[in-house]
Amino acid sequence: MSVQSLSKGLTIRELPRCERPRERLVDLGAGSDKLTLGNVANTGTVKNNETILGGTAADAITLGTAISGGSIDLGAGSDTLTLANGTNAASIGNVETITGGTGADAITLVTALTTSMAVDLPADARDIIVS
Repeated sequence: MSVQSLSKGLTIRELPRCERPRERLVDLGAGSDKLTLGNVANTGTVKNNETILGGTAADAITLGTAISGGSIDLGAGSDTLTLANGTNAASIGNVETITGGTGADAITLVTALTTSMAVDLPADARDIIVS
């Protein structure tokens, strides 16, 4: 089974591997949405989502649209999160690598920042990290 895109109204149990993971897209549209990833290594782009929960494997998630007031916890594994270009505001936990976009991001770390983590936010002098 190969998921290339998913629109609101469908249930995701997992985003399985496919030959071209950069083409996997989950767009949940308007409203207060929650995406729970399966206990597999998930790779994909998520748009229009307010809450993302990861499983037990390493996830690589890219936000396709800016998030405001969101909550992201990618769970266990060596996870990466790339923020959308725009102004992102979210509480983030259990993500080992965070890469910012081009906007002024307000990120609250809800798990301790450790020496094994990497946070790379562009030098626009407006990014905030609170831990």
